[in-house]
Amino acid sequence: MITLYGFGPAFGLLDPSPFVTKVEIFLRMNGIEYQKKRGSLGKSPTQKLPYIDDDGTLISDSSLILDYLMQKYAPQFNAHLTDEAHAQGLAFQRLLEDHLYFAALYGRWLDSDYNQPVHQRFLSKIPKLIRPLVKTLVVRRMRGYVHAQGLGRHPKHVIYDFARRDIRALRTFLGEKTWLLGDKPSSYDATVGAFLWSIMRVEIPSPFEDIRAESPNFKAYVDRLAKTYFPEVGEKKDRKKSEPETQPVT
Repeated sequence: MITLYGFGPAFGLLDPSPFVTKVEIFLRMNGIEYQKKRGSLGKSPTQKLPYIDDDGTLISDSSLILDYLMQKYAPQFNAHLTDEAHAQGLAFQRLLEDHLYFAALYGRWLDSDYNQPVHQRFLSKIPKLIRPLVKTLVVRRMRGYVHAQGLGRHPKHVIYDFARRDIRALRTFLGEKTWLLGDKPSSYDATVGAFLWSIMRVEIPSPFEDIRAESPNFKAYVDRLAKTYFPEVGEKKDRKKSEPETQPVT
């Protein structure tokens, strides 16, 4: 059985990382049996999450994971796509993962208007004596990521303006389609679904809260994704607060 390693449920999300959620959505879309565990960065081949363990084969990086899963378990999943559709899907994947993601990272970790729940969630288990030092180091690392990407060199309002342009482009292209590229889902919907889920269903303050009211097609898309592939999500509020470390899923 495949084991998917991520951060664990938080903030009303399947996982706070859209890259972990991306992999989980793909697994669900293809009916691939798996279990989830909270991962350790130190055990990941790239020191990042997610990674999977498929009977001893470790794969890190969400895109490489999907390539592996598609080749081994779902070789026909994208067979309906034309070359043009692949180009469109890849363009939006890059827009979300290599641009919008860093604006979201800025909001969650570096913007004092929104970062307190994230700091508390990820740093609360650190011993109080060293917590300020760890917080300083983690925030410095996140700032370095956003700065190296380029968005972090701009003031806050510019970062969020760039993000809204990304979101508007996706909203316009998605329109009233069932899935990103038409009536059938593709691997690109794993990425789009993960990012839209994090925008539309996050339960902590977000710089993109206004997007929810402005984007009924996003809501319809995420609701459709949840109903089709995560029917148990509607029962989430009834679950015990403490989630099991391992969650078998079929």
